[in-house]
Amino acid sequence: MKKLIITTIITAALALAASLPAIAQEKKEEKKKADPNAERTIRGLGTCAKCDLGEGDKCQNVIQVTRKDKEGKETKTTIYLADNQVSKDFHGTICKAAKPVVAVGKVAREGGKQILTATKIEVSEAKKK
Repeated sequence: MKKLIITTIITAALALAASLPAIAQEKKEEKKKADPNAERTIRGLGTCAKCDLGEGDKCQNVIQVTRKDKEGKETKTTIYLADNQVSKDFHGTICKAAKPVVAVGKVAREGGKQILTATKIEVSEAKKK
């Protein structure tokens, strides 16, 4: 009886061990299939490209996102906001003073830049450490 139980446990453990790589591969493929047109939430420092960063000839909202790369080094990415009504209405809030923001919308790449077509933008509370 003990041999049967031990054999059953070992067989189940081997079957589980054999199926784990397949499960991991499925999860990896699911991540790749994420809809590129889905809305995303972007958190970062909202500011004006012209007034604060000195870029361009006219005011444009941008969000600067700071992330850590694989080596742990912080990198900044600037995401430009498309010139829609949501962006225009929010511009006065961040034109002269950068503020932490949360924006929701679709991100696309145009000419090497990331462009966010925002459906919602609001000032967020600063991160507390």
